[in-house]
Amino acid sequence: MIYLIDNFKIYGGQEKYAIFLKEFLNKRERTFLYTLSNNLSKKDFYKKYKLQLLDIKKFLSILCDSKSKIVLNGYHSHLLSLIFFFLHKKNKIYLVHHLHFSQLGGDFNFLKKLAFKISSILILKLPYAHVFVSESQKHRSRNKKGIVIKNYCLDKKLSQEKTLENCFVWAARLDKQKDPITLIKGWEIFNKQNNYKFKLFIYGAGPLEVEILRYIKNKKLNIKFKGYIDDPLRFHKDNYFISTSLYEGCSLSLLEAISNNMRIICTNISENIEVCGKNAIYFESQDSKSLCRALTDSINLKYKKNNPYYLKQFKEYSLENFKKNWLNLIYDK
Repeated sequence: MIYLIDNFKIYGGQEKYAIFLKEFLNKRERTFLYTLSNNLSKKDFYKKYKLQLLDIKKFLSILCDSKSKIVLNGYHSHLLSLIFFFLHKKNKIYLVHHLHFSQLGGDFNFLKKLAFKISSILILKLPYAHVFVSESQKHRSRNKKGIVIKNYCLDKKLSQEKTLENCFVWAARLDKQKDPITLIKGWEIFNKQNNYKFKLFIYGAGPLEVEILRYIKNKKLNIKFKGYIDDPLRFHKDNYFISTSLYEGCSLSLLEAISNNMRIICTNISENIEVCGKNAIYFESQDSKSLCRALTDSINLKYKKNNPYYLKQFKEYSLENFKKNWLNLIYDK
């Protein structure tokens, strides 16, 4: 039996990872997916992914199941590992790290951030299998025994979807981590310099949505806001993709952009550089002028179709590698 636990307070790359891992492992061994949060209280969503709320009764039953394997996906679920360590040490436990504690904390006050940091340091020292989604995250953690299982990239080169031309795309949650504020301010400068001949499509939803829409309306920007839809990049094969993230684990959106053969403009954080190498145009985080320069560079850069580096990335981040590495880890192959 495998129990896979995630917070599910929001729905993003980490949550997609959990859902896919559950569906994949369930083909080999019975796997249950639990949520720690009631925020996604949509019956259809819970029903579709067979998502169960982890209450005290279910947690105690897992605690008593000494033969089970437990996958804790993301920091909030990692807190449970401390309980397992002090109360029950027979379970096989796997901690999947998407972000380092230095990248988390949100708007917490000093005491909460301190508690957050201390618990994270303790968790990284637990004698369990620590799985990192990128080499950068493993390096940040300084956990030499950690295992890197990179996120998966679906190769969509054969997609027959009709794509739009001459446009830029941004697809992410509308929150502080993804920094859409820098996006629209940088775009405002860039499009004014280019006589408003380019279009920007924004896909996503989140706490900053109202603020973003108000800014677009007041400034009369040439931006098409599309809200949240599944796999929006299929409409933009060979277009430009922008990522303004302040921090990442292993960006699923960048991998999706690669699989759609898009030209990438992104922040110069180590996790993005690990994925894109020399095949992206980088800019400084939270710097709209730096973004504007990167956008200008991107339209002046000669574009290589079927980029050899991207073809290499399809192999490194392949679905086959992802599945093989997880099976080897769980079944000690």
